Amino acid sequence: MGFASCRVKIGAIESNGTPVMSQFPSWSDELAVGNSQIDMQHRRLVAICNRASRCAESSEVDARREFFSVLNDFATLIAEHFDAEEKFLALNNCPTLAEHRAHHERFRERLLDLLFSGTAGLLDKKTLARLARDYLLSHLTETDLPNKHYMRE
Repeated sequence: MGFASCRVKIGAIESNGTPVMSQFPSWSDELAVGNSQIDMQHRRLVAICNRASRCAESSEVDARREFFSVLNDFATLIAEHFDAEEKFLALNNCPTLAEHRAHHERFRERLLDLLFSGTAGLLDKKTLARLARDYLLSHLTETDLPNKHYMRE
């Protein structure tokens, strides 16, 4: 099963055609790029994506604390991860490095908007879960995996 099938396995579909947030796939070796550092970060990001999904669906009082915990963990790991990816892509002369960096920058901007909203007291759990889903379904499967041979250690 290739990475495209990971999208198929997600499960239920909302009326607008997007996957139900609780149906994130778990980590599998099919998501691996073959770099131990990047793969460990990807594993942790998949776990954070699942936490974001559960948080978005929760109406519990603790959901607010979990939202900020997930958002902080996500932002911290994304910064570390994107820097590591770009370093390996540059070391291995990836011809699409500029494109990859631009994708990272757009993602960072979306995350920064969510961080600013959160500090202003706007608790947008659904947007956090969508951002996490976008990372998992778009960036990891459509941007990282096709470039995995440029991420070798």
